Amino acid sequence: MAERQRKTPVEAVRGEYELVLAKKPDRAFPSSPPSRADVELSQEHKLLGNQAFSARAYEDALVGFSRAILFNPYDHLLYSNRSACWANLGRYIEALDDAMICTTLAPEFAKGWGRKGLAEYHLGRWSDEKKSYETGLAADPSSQSLHQALETASQRSQRPYHMMLFAPRFLNLERLFERLEDPTQLTEEYVSANEALLNLQLEYLTQTLHMDWCAPISSWVAPAMRHATEGGMCDCAAILIN
Repeated sequence: MAERQRKTPVEAVRGEYELVLAKKPDRAFPSSPPSRADVELSQEHKLLGNQAFSARAYEDALVGFSRAILFNPYDHLLYSNRSACWANLGRYIEALDDAMICTTLAPEFAKGWGRKGLAEYHLGRWSDEKKSYETGLAADPSSQSLHQALETASQRSQRPYHMMLFAPRFLNLERLFERLEDPTQLTEEYVSANEALLNLQLEYLTQTLHMDWCAPISSWVAPAMRHATEGGMCDCAAILIN
């Protein structure tokens, strides 16, 4: 008998959702706070998630926290914990999604802003990362981890401006847009052979979308930066249209 294929983290979470929702369909779109029984069930699953996380079994922890969220979707700590799971699994878009829910539910929870900043760092959204740490420190000025993260982010935040000024001529963005216009050219072979270049192109475009535009305008190289800014905006517009 063939060995059963292991589910991916996303498939595992989706399976748990379907299992719980089959028994309690009202959990899909909760219109009222959870009952005491649901809160207790949520805490049980949260405890299992915490135990798995401590053992670095992040996929199991992910399932535990996801079950807990279904029974109590108003608990910001659950989203913070699940964001940490996603981050440890290298799924930074999902980590950012959960961190944003966490900070929406509890904007005074400083650790949630740290989770958000970490995900933004790995996604190349350095301007947003810095703002997240600053917001977290406004909620908890004594957080040493946020102070350290902000210091590192501040030292890194100058890089995108130089990327905008010098990168486009070397990154061959026009060729990228030509391929995007014809998706049949984006074969697995092409992506594999040009992975490093594609990563640099996408990093440049990501930074362009999330820059603090006041900095280039006030820069001592303002005319050149404005020209680069306009070019970057056109590049982003092209990729969004495609």
